[in-house]
Amino acid sequence: MAVREICVWKGLILALFLFAVEGQKRPLFMVTFPAVIESGSDAKLCATLLKPQESLTLTVSLLDDKNRMTKLVQQSSSMPLHRCFSFKAPLVDGESVQNLKVEVQGKVFSATEERKVMFRRYLPLTFIQTDKPIYNPGQTVIYGSVYYMPLHLKAGDADLAPILDLVLFPRYTYGQPVPGQALVEVCRDPFPYVEVPGVTRQCLRKTMTTNATGCASLTVDTSVFFNTKFENSLQDLFIVTVNVTEEGTDVVLSKPATVSITFEVGKVTFVDLPGYFEPGSTINGKAIANKAVYLLDGNSNKLLLNLTTNQNGLATFSLNTANLPKAALNLVASVTPEIAYSYKSPYFTTDTRVVQLLQPDSPNNPSLGELTIVMLEQPLKCGGKYPVTVKYSFVGESGDYSADIVYMASLQFSPATAVPAERNVLTVSAQAGSLCGLSAVDQSVWILEPGRRLSAKMVFDLLPVRSLSSYPYSVEDGPCFGVRPLRANRAYTVPTNTQAYSTFKSVGMKVATNLAVRAPLCRRYPGLPIDVERTDVVSTAPPEAGSAGDEGTLKVTVRTYFPETWIWQLVQVGATGSTQVPLTVPDTITTWETEAFCLSSKGLGLAPPAQLTVFQPFFLELSLPYSIVRGESFELKATVFSYLSKLKQVQLHPRPSLLVHLMSRIRPVFVLMGERPFKWVLTASVLGAVNVTVNASAEPSRTRCGTEAVTVLTRGRVDVVTRSLLVLPEGVERTNTQSWLLCPKGLFAIVTA
Repeated sequence: MAVREICVWKGLILALFLFAVEGQKRPLFMVTFPAVIESGSDAKLCATLLKPQESLTLTVSLLDDKNRMTKLVQQSSSMPLHRCFSFKAPLVDGESVQNLKVEVQGKVFSATEERKVMFRRYLPLTFIQTDKPIYNPGQTVIYGSVYYMPLHLKAGDADLAPILDLVLFPRYTYGQPVPGQALVEVCRDPFPYVEVPGVTRQCLRKTMTTNATGCASLTVDTSVFFNTKFENSLQDLFIVTVNVTEEGTDVVLSKPATVSITFEVGKVTFVDLPGYFEPGSTINGKAIANKAVYLLDGNSNKLLLNLTTNQNGLATFSLNTANLPKAALNLVASVTPEIAYSYKSPYFTTDTRVVQLLQPDSPNNPSLGELTIVMLEQPLKCGGKYPVTVKYSFVGESGDYSADIVYMASLQFSPATAVPAERNVLTVSAQAGSLCGLSAVDQSVWILEPGRRLSAKMVFDLLPVRSLSSYPYSVEDGPCFGVRPLRANRAYTVPTNTQAYSTFKSVGMKVATNLAVRAPLCRRYPGLPIDVERTDVVSTAPPEAGSAGDEGTLKVTVRTYFPETWIWQLVQVGATGSTQVPLTVPDTITTWETEAFCLSSKGLGLAPPAQLTVFQPFFLELSLPYSIVRGESFELKATVFSYLSKLKQVQLHPRPSLLVHLMSRIRPVFVLMGERPFKWVLTASVLGAVNVTVNASAEPSRTRCGTEAVTVLTRGRVDVVTRSLLVLPEGVERTNTQSWLLCPKGLFAIVTA
């Protein structure tokens, strides 16, 4: 990924450079490189040379703290040049700030620039990953260690309308709806540590039942939470908690969520507004809203235009600048004729844009362009190809530039769905030569402990450098820090493009160039230089620190293999960048969440989770406790799930071992679509792990259910499940402690109790 990022930045830097040199007649050069480079790493710098009027030699050297020089690049050319070079970063202990010197020399032209660069040593990363976040007593913990050297309740925003619509879609891990009841609690809490007499937590509780599709909707009137004398003491949040109780088994699943309360009822947005204007010209633009819009001067709060939006909420306008001051315009789009502010009352968000005054081009004030990378809002999927749009503007013109980013890393099951005990193939695609760790865990495990999965963010947060929003203080350049004096040419008094400097700085890049790309000016007080726009340092860690039709097959398979962790293994990806892993699907009716973490000479990669849903249209599910006490009776709960559209008569046959005794029996029942719970009373007489087997079968019958005849399945009519149950000894564990007094005497010791 680092290589692709360099390629993208290479193109963008070149584009910015080309825009900036318009109107320039002298030779121009620019060298870009990271402000912080890892010690001993393979580093890169990119050099550009334009408009050479003779053969020029570009030399890039590194000066250490003892002023020893190491030549990194030397390139001669009489033609325009744009090329990236690799060099080996020096080995340092901790941190070392050195100078990168750029010299461009010809017979006539000569220029030199110096910039600071930091070399930093990072310690290797080691982290341990377990197969799942929660275990029962006695279960085996599977883990892997990685040593790496760095190279459905949907809660959204609620508006001021006193209505909160909640839609629930409880689903089993294999995708089918959960029948049952849902208890919804909506609360609004007071601010913590604020003591106001009479302020308490306000809550509403509602109960609803899921329908045949597993959906339940509820409209909550939230007006009781507002218009009270304690409004200023309450947080602008709703705490929503949903408890779904499964029908038949009474198993409860809880899901909390937070819903923000906003007083914003709409917003106004500028569209297609130019970045620059010439005095006397007309500014054309668009504004989006869903009501009347006013165009204001943000500097004087003066009304410039009254606008009316069309049926699409779009208002087009033209603003004549002939009578406006010859200065940058601060335009504000608002739904009110003047800028107004409110607190905890409905409002429309305004939009503010600054349109710069286009200045005449001159040697001391060159016209510079602007590049904007349009942010991608949708998540990027592995294997996908995404267009990246770069908007540019210079000397009154604008346009678009497109590039493509391709991400290649994936997991794929074939087929994508399966039945228990079926053969399957997992295809792993990654960087050629990668070593990948694969894992597949039952989705129900992650429901118990959400947010504990290995993710790209989790790995990213372990990296020693997580943000390149600035430079470390020690590598700041500019007049304030004495790296180089201001230019001897007195006509050049103000750096003309601090925005370009800030753009490079925001991604941790340094620029050595004879273009007007400079740090912001510093105010100087007697004996004390002060940087006007100094920002914080880079955020880093311390340097040293099958088949799913109406019928199944005739073959009866006893389902006995129900692991919570199915896959936990290493796979070597060959030179082709892809490998196939043959698998046998476990007996659990569920969805398996699969991950891959890969290491290669190019770095590390984390593939997004892949899912395999295991399902059959007629099956049995047992609800057993983890353990029971010998001699006590317990209730065995079994649920028959049928997703066939034909009516069947179902008979359940518990087949406990000789160690577990059946205390009750159940008659055959009719089952159509959905689920049907069954219960028995069992008792265990022997300690240890014992097996409980239940056979669910669709039986032939001449009995009619009302007016409907019973269908006899010829295939897939039997499901047999065997689960293990731990029997513990009765009573309470006791610990006895006996003390002795030792009285040594000579070579012997006398013990008295």
